[in-house]
Amino acid sequence: MSCRKLFLGVVLIILSTSVLYAQVNFEYQFSFDKLNITDHFETMQLYDYDNNGIQDFAVQYWDNSWDNWIMVIYDQVGDTLKVQHINNFEVSKFHLFKNNGQDCLFIAGLYDDQFGFIVKDFETLNTIDSTGNDDISFMYINTIDEYLSSDFIQFLVGYNYLSLDATDDYMCRLTLENDTLVFHEVLSDCGFANTSINDSTLLAVGQHTACYPPTGGMNGYTLQKLVLEQSSYELHSTSGTKYYIDPIIDYNHYPENYEIITQNCMDDFPHVLQYIELDTDDGDSVHFKAYETTNWQELWSKTDTEIGMENITASTCIEVNNDDNYVMYFRGSKLEIRDRITGNIIHHQDSVLAVCDILKKSDGELLFFAEKDDETGYDVYALDSPIFVSADDTHTQNEIFIEQYPNPFRSSTTLSFSSKEHIHNAEIKIYNIKGQLVRKLRFNAFSLSRFLEVNWDGKDKNGKNVAEGIYLYKIKTDNQEFVGKIVKVE
Repeated sequence: MSCRKLFLGVVLIILSTSVLYAQVNFEYQFSFDKLNITDHFETMQLYDYDNNGIQDFAVQYWDNSWDNWIMVIYDQVGDTLKVQHINNFEVSKFHLFKNNGQDCLFIAGLYDDQFGFIVKDFETLNTIDSTGNDDISFMYINTIDEYLSSDFIQFLVGYNYLSLDATDDYMCRLTLENDTLVFHEVLSDCGFANTSINDSTLLAVGQHTACYPPTGGMNGYTLQKLVLEQSSYELHSTSGTKYYIDPIIDYNHYPENYEIITQNCMDDFPHVLQYIELDTDDGDSVHFKAYETTNWQELWSKTDTEIGMENITASTCIEVNNDDNYVMYFRGSKLEIRDRITGNIIHHQDSVLAVCDILKKSDGELLFFAEKDDETGYDVYALDSPIFVSADDTHTQNEIFIEQYPNPFRSSTTLSFSSKEHIHNAEIKIYNIKGQLVRKLRFNAFSLSRFLEVNWDGKDKNGKNVAEGIYLYKIKTDNQEFVGKIVKVE
């Protein structure tokens, strides 16, 4: 049975800090493609390759072998600016950086059967300097972070150590000064993931005492505050059992996901740790913790979520109501926003996008990356508009009805919007299922009205008929937003 009319009824706002009124939408910016469909994504960073003040995208790929790497730089519309092939390095990670105005490439990985570090001129691939450490063995490079000072550039390289009976995470500290690369120290129980507090202090996660197959045993993850060149402080640690299932290696980590989710944060608000425990005697569980950044005392701990128990795929600090004490994270195509000060969930929804990475530009704009369905590249999105929420009950006093007729439609459809109160400055935007803006429409009404109506002729902003499928519309007034769905059929 089909329904020709769709009403979005009363928007209910409960007097609670955990239920709020909001809608997060994304607007398509551009796409970039792999050079070859068989290339595998490794890392991505923002980098001003043209020295024009506009950040480009440096993406590292590897082909079907482990020792042939490709570094591609794309501009802000997805066009290729530079391609470099770097061969004969195994299981490596690269990081582009400026050294006295020169584009340089920092490489951590295996070369000449030794674990080492190399700085190269990115344009010529000539080696500037290199260093190594015979005492280091590794299985995988996790992270490379760069920190600038007035006298030198500092690199932190997180890696996974492999021995006959255990795997652990460590982090190396190196500096580059006057084109000389110096190895300084190895820090333990960290290097799986890092985030900056300031130029000298990090929040870091690392795996420890993990037994290697075929035996099963205890493993865990530790959250640390690291003050470089001074000391480290353990903030939280957990442990559990790790299994080896023959004939396929299968690790059930407790927790499986132990992650810092306050990415893109450059302020003094608390940093939040998230992790999941799987298959425990008490069932699945999720944990969020926050620590203040002065004395590093735990502020709060939460075990609630409204978007399921899957791993978090991407996260970022985000501004809501013009305040920046919030964090947004994704599980597949669902997102949730949490207050970093109180720990309360303020919003959750289906996001449409399955976001895999979020980068913050130098101007503060957030870019959201989603892999294309055919795995040939990535689509890039930005927030459609600032995020605003309200926790009061004013909306329950103003009952809103939205009607679409017909829905589904073939050639055109009419949307009407009625309210008990006057509606100010309303507009409507129509998006496709990828979040790309298709058309912007204005309602046929005076600036103040209780009833607005608009007809959509099924065409995009270029006057072309849209394809059949699901389309989302967002109706926005001065202080409210409403989202609904329209279906186009042939």
